[in-house]
Amino acid sequence: MKFKTLSISFLLILYAINVMSQSFNSISKAISKYDYGMKIEKVKILKKESFFDIRKKLESLDKLPFITKSDTLFLLESYAWPDDTFGGIVWNKFGKVEYTYNNKKFKFDAHGVYTDYTVKLVQDWDTISIRREEKINSTMESDFICAVRVIKSKKRVLKIDSITFREFFLLDRDR
Repeated sequence: MKFKTLSISFLLILYAINVMSQSFNSISKAISKYDYGMKIEKVKILKKESFFDIRKKLESLDKLPFITKSDTLFLLESYAWPDDTFGGIVWNKFGKVEYTYNNKKFKFDAHGVYTDYTVKLVQDWDTISIRREEKINSTMESDFICAVRVIKSKKRVLKIDSITFREFFLLDRDR
């Protein structure tokens, strides 16, 4: 009897882990299918790995245990051409992981991948202010950042909003 109870408990735990994993995998695939726009097409040509590959690695390293605990998930992702480095933040109200990825190695909690102001504008989904900042405070040669907001409904339907913009920085505010 104990063996049967233990076996059923073990199977339920495996099932729960699998469902959570599939959930993020499906979210990540949906994000990847979402069009970031032609500006990001250069990334696909120049690099060997994709944003989707990076997200899968983050999940396999168990860096995203918080993603199933909220109905809204935010992502900031970018790729720096000259040094072949990915940067990103994945967060919701229950947790956050900030990283850089280069030469198949992660650096976590590399604070400052994006400014606090950029993160706030994305979390508020203030696309008007993002466009205004991009126009006023970005340089012509700055990298593109992809911001994504994923809203999960109780019916497992995803609403994905995305905006791609040039990095912006204002010294007095963002240092």
